[in-house]
Formats: sequence, C-alpha cells, structure tokens
Amino acid sequence: MAIRWNTPGTPGSPLRKWGDAASVSMLQLSATATREIADSLGIPLRHLTDEELAAGMSGFVGHDQVSRVYKRSDHTDPGINFPWSYYIGLVRGESAQLPINTTNEENHMQFIRSKQTSTIYAVTPFTVTPMTSAKVWQDTVKALALDEEYTISLDDGDIAAIAADCAARRQILVADIVAALKEGK
Repeated sequence: MAIRWNTPGTPGSPLRKWGDAASVSMLQLSATATREIADSLGIPLRHLTDEELAAGMSGFVGHDQVSRVYKRSDHTDPGINFPWSYYIGLVRGESAQLPINTTNEENHMQFIRSKQTSTIYAVTPFTVTPMTSAKVWQDTVKALALDEEYTISLDDGDIAAIAADCAARRQILVADIVAALKEGK
C-alpha cells in the first residue's frame, strides 16, 4: 500500500528553500495528520533507505526512491535536499515546531487562558496546544502579530472538554481519510 503526499517545492530545491515560511508551515501542518493516518494503517514512522524499500520494509519514502528502486518512473521528487530528518521528527513529535509568519486573515487560531494555572492554550478546530513557556508565547505573539491578548479565561475542565471535542473532530477526519485510502479514492 502506498499513500502519496505532495509537498510544495521542486526536486532541485536547496535545503534552505525547505526552511522558508510556506514550506515549514506545510511540513508542520501535515505532520500531525500524517502520524495519525500512518498509525491507523500500521505504517512505521521512519524514513526508509533504498535498500529497505527494495527489501519490502514499511515506512516513508520519496518518489525519487521509488523510481530508483523499481525503475518504473523517472520522478525525482522531493529530491536529495528534502529535510527527511526534520519531517520524520515532526511526525514523531520530536522536532521543534518553528514559528510561522501568517497574516490575521490566515490565522484561525484562538487563545485561551487557564484560570487555575494561567497557562495559555492555542486552539484550532482540531487541536488544543499549551504554550509550553513564556518564550513560546512571545514567539507566537510576534509571529502572528498578536496584541498579547487571549480570547477568554476558562476553567481547566472547560479546556479539557474543548480538547476532547477537537480530538474527536480530528479522529473523524482521520477516519474519513483512512477509509478513502483503503477504498482507493
């Protein structure tokens, strides 16, 4: 079974190109869904070598590797400069999320504060993520050009309920994607 992800960029993109805001944003945004889909299908969270691919092992590979190993296409993407270590680290939850510059129109994130701990959480339709330190919060404020305000203060129980709702929505989305992949859509 193969799952195909397309990424912006070209096979000849230099490594520094993968570090621009659009590319980093794409890599970070796809990592969570990639992990959940891979976990649902039992795909190991690792990048294979050409030899491991040829031996039939499971994991992540580039189109360029499939072309080299099976010699049935001439695809060269994502190319030798694709940041596999960083991306697989993101998928595993090991790589640092980098701040992304966005405009207010692109920002659908809300911020809430815990009444009990004063922790600030970033809330999207699919995730509730605590700002792990004052530096992370300040970097987020700067990257998103925020006014350092959070939307509302809530009890930890309410925040947990929002997180559970986000997780349920994410599970439905992942289940739909996995079902479509299994049906060959």
